[in-house]
Amino acid sequence: SSRRQSDVPPPTQPPTRVRTTGHMPLSRKVTASSSHGRDVIFDDPKVVKSYDSVPLLEITKLPRGGVSVETQAVGRVQFGIPPETIKDSMVLGLGVPSVYIVPVERFCREMGPALGVNLAEFEFPAYFNFFVQRKKCTLIVDSKHAEMNIRKVFSETLLGPAQFRRRNDPIAYEEEDFADTFPREAIPNFQKELKHFRIMPDGKELVLETLLKFCHFKIAENGAHEGLG
Repeated sequence: SSRRQSDVPPPTQPPTRVRTTGHMPLSRKVTASSSHGRDVIFDDPKVVKSYDSVPLLEITKLPRGGVSVETQAVGRVQFGIPPETIKDSMVLGLGVPSVYIVPVERFCREMGPALGVNLAEFEFPAYFNFFVQRKKCTLIVDSKHAEMNIRKVFSETLLGPAQFRRRNDPIAYEEEDFADTFPREAIPNFQKELKHFRIMPDGKELVLETLLKFCHFKIAENGAHEGLG
């Protein structure tokens, strides 16, 4: 029997790949044709030199969002980390990157079926790199503030709440989490349990730096970065 047309799944779309080439330098210059101070495209020597130094790269747009770029220096680099992004790389036959560029805006409300999408879902890429590829996951961020926010979130996800693992006076449990009638001897000691799971097979204690490495964007000293789109 024939199936209804609505029951037939749409054909799988091939990944979108773009090869970067050429240059389109920009510079701040007010002319008669741009009296409002808009950017004008022209051949600024510093900008042209910067563009000419960039090698030809293959860019793959991932189905769930984000862009994957193959580089000679560090292998694949990905911009944007939407949820389940490593599945895109594996399905497309691409290597799962170990270097990720975290967007300045880490949450996008214009994407996704609900209230938005987190564009910095770095946990599973970090786990995949550590447990499967045996390497650290590098996150490239725009500021120290962004790094500290990510550290705070991932530390609790990976190691547990701070009050149970701090060096000075860690507590075994929170009193407010248990009713007064709950037997005190039945309350678990979270400080000891979390410490047990932080000890790796080689006897070393798991820390955030075991899985993650941070790098910051650097501004070019010669000013060649100014006006780039």
